[in-house]
Amino acid sequence: SIAQSRPFFNDLKKRLGSASDTIEVLVQEKIDSACEAGWDGYQIDGEYVPNGMCGYEAKDKGYVGKIFEEKPPIIAYIDDAFSPEFKKLGYRGNYSNEIRITKDGLPYFIDATCRVPSPPGELLCELYENWAEATYLIAKGIMPDLEPKAKYGAEIVLTSAWHNEHEVHVKFPKSLKQHVKLKNHTKRDGEYYCIPNGNGEFFGAVVAWGDTLEEATKKCLEIAEQIEADDLDFDKTIFDKIDETIEAGEKFGIEFN
Repeated sequence: SIAQSRPFFNDLKKRLGSASDTIEVLVQEKIDSACEAGWDGYQIDGEYVPNGMCGYEAKDKGYVGKIFEEKPPIIAYIDDAFSPEFKKLGYRGNYSNEIRITKDGLPYFIDATCRVPSPPGELLCELYENWAEATYLIAKGIMPDLEPKAKYGAEIVLTSAWHNEHEVHVKFPKSLKQHVKLKNHTKRDGEYYCIPNGNGEFFGAVVAWGDTLEEATKKCLEIAEQIEADDLDFDKTIFDKIDETIEAGEKFGIEFN
């Protein structure tokens, strides 16, 4: 509704300044979706790199994903339609989408993320053996052969009310360094600190991977339990909640389990 959206637009107007007088706003009717799925990977001039990840995000809470050599048809349907535009624009780089699927199986493309998403960007850079090399090749227009470490990946978002306005100290065992991703952090005297960066309470994430979904999510939770930070918070039941979305996606051909 207009009443519900007014605070958002008032804030947007302040941030945009004089540009707010000319900005166009697209208003769309609410989509009653049975499932919201997404694709996270790469593209080169409208051609999508194989071995990308299809996944589900619980907004600002967590994510689970599965490697697919080829996209599920309902997701490919959307991306194939946009390929000519990306080719015309010459876009090369990270690409994610968000798709809402109605109970009748009609997909709506609601967002094109032409950047490293968060989540699951924190997971992507660890899930592939050759992430850095692939990034270089794609910038050159060369199709890479992405090499995933495992079939499934999981991510838990870490938040702290203290971090909203203050630097937060984060402590974890050195052996877990590869699994802990911190935002806007610095290291002083061997200790990690995250500086407020306009991301609210979100200061980092825990990522894990495995050959089964259960292995990835269990490992992710075990690692999150070992993090120490002021006012640390994360949703311990997040993967149970995402399971419901996975089950819904199965009905539309997104074979996850």
